[in-house]
Amino acid sequence: MIGLAENGRAKLGAIHAPATGRSFAGGDAVPSYEWLPATQEKKPIRVSQLSDFREAHLVLSRSRPSQSLNAIAGTLGVKKVTALGSAGIKGSRSRGARPRFTRTSGRPAGAGTTCGPEAIVRGAGGTSTDAYGQELDYRSARLETSTGLVISNGALHDAVLAAIARELSP
Repeated sequence: MIGLAENGRAKLGAIHAPATGRSFAGGDAVPSYEWLPATQEKKPIRVSQLSDFREAHLVLSRSRPSQSLNAIAGTLGVKKVTALGSAGIKGSRSRGARPRFTRTSGRPAGAGTTCGPEAIVRGAGGTSTDAYGQELDYRSARLETSTGLVISNGALHDAVLAAIARELSP
């Protein structure tokens, strides 16, 4: 994975998944696409327009399971939840929503693993913020995203943020 940030904002990203032979690229000024090197096929990536969580696909971390995120998925009525290991692949597969927040897990997300996927999701028409709805800022001296990460199709974003806020409130 690699990402380019300008003025602290994700602008361009590229991901290659050797295990699957798939690659993804895109960004703010470049439409996102998936490239299959074996067939030389290049397919545009667009987020879904789903606004109903019962039809959405929620992608969570396989290596950082969270009871809070599972509770949020249940509260929202999400029917399809997939756990994946790579931040980049989770981001590129997030056609519905991919929330992660770290206040409860105690392990910060690496900013180096979020810039590229964030740019690709934005190039596909999606939305990406921290768990509080703020844009991620990659100018930090520390390479971690301590306030979480929520990637969505945009239509589901506010509802995911509201569910996270309810889960995090005392």
